[in-house]
Amino acid sequence: MSESKKNLAFDLSLHFIVTVILCGLVYWKFGDIFYAGLCLAGGIFIDLDHLFDYFKHYKLHISFKKFIRTEFLQSGKVYLPFHSWEIIFILFLLSLYFKSDGLGVFSLAMGVHLLIDHFQSPNRLFYFLTYRIIKKFDLEQLRAEAVGHKLYK
Repeated sequence: MSESKKNLAFDLSLHFIVTVILCGLVYWKFGDIFYAGLCLAGGIFIDLDHLFDYFKHYKLHISFKKFIRTEFLQSGKVYLPFHSWEIIFILFLLSLYFKSDGLGVFSLAMGVHLLIDHFQSPNRLFYFLTYRIIKKFDLEQLRAEAVGHKLYK
C-alpha cells in the first residue's frame, strides 16, 4: 500500500472513530438518536467539501479513483469551504443565539473533525477560510507554507 493510501486510510479511520465516540457521548447526554445523527453529519459529512474541489476541476466527470487519489488538486486550487474555523464559529454562535442544541452538536462535531485536521497540518493557518481567500486558494502558495502535508504533496 502506498504512503498516500496509508495516510488516507489513517485519516478516515481516525475521523470515523473519534466521531463515533463523540456520537456516543452526544447520545448519552441527550438520549436522542437525532442529535447523534447530527453529530455524525457534522463529523463525517464535513468532508463532502472535497467534492466541491473535485467537481470544480472535473465538472460532472465522475471517477472514484481520481477522487481518492486527490487528482483534482492538479487544478492548482484548494477551496474546502466547510473546513473553516470561521464557519464553525458562526454556526456555534448561531446555536447560542437560537438556543439550538442540534446546531451546537453539529458545530461541535465539525469542530472536532477540523481540530484533528488542524493538528495534522504544519500550516496552522490553512483551515481559516479567510487565509485561503487571501492566498486566492492557490495550492502552490498554500503548499509552500504547508510542506509535507499528507494531502497536498
